Amino acid sequence: MQRQELQLQRNELEETRDEFVTQNYTLKLQQFENTFFQMLKMYQNILNNLNIFDLRNTVTGKRVFIKKMQVFNNAANEYVRDKICIQYLMKEDNIERFNIGLLNLSAKELLELYKGSSYNLKYLARAYFAIIYSMLSLIDKSNIKESNVYVSILKTQLSDEELW
Repeated sequence: MQRQELQLQRNELEETRDEFVTQNYTLKLQQFENTFFQMLKMYQNILNNLNIFDLRNTVTGKRVFIKKMQVFNNAANEYVRDKICIQYLMKEDNIERFNIGLLNLSAKELLELYKGSSYNLKYLARAYFAIIYSMLSLIDKSNIKESNVYVSILKTQLSDEELW
């Protein structure tokens, strides 16, 4: 009789321990999600406050990345035109040479073009990149079973221009 009671107590204690483990995980998940979604809100605020000025207007939010991509593409096109000589590009058969020139830019040339077309974005976007890094770090360091779901949530927030 005592053995049965002792076994029943052990079973109950194990069930109680399992319940505590489940509750602990749930609490940690709720805490993680609260932090993650607060950071996502901060990301949106930072993104909305990004801005650059050109001679005509102010570009804000995600449009900053579109403008940056346009400036980079223009700089790359000018660089290749100068490199190949523009008078030869006007001939139809040399348009292909121009496109090949774009594709064959070295990493050093691309980096210089990128730096030159950045509109000092590195200063403007420091907080932007810091929050994305912090969110990815939070996900990575958490013991959340479905962490890929949160990476996907973050990824859906990024436009093609941001990923470029």
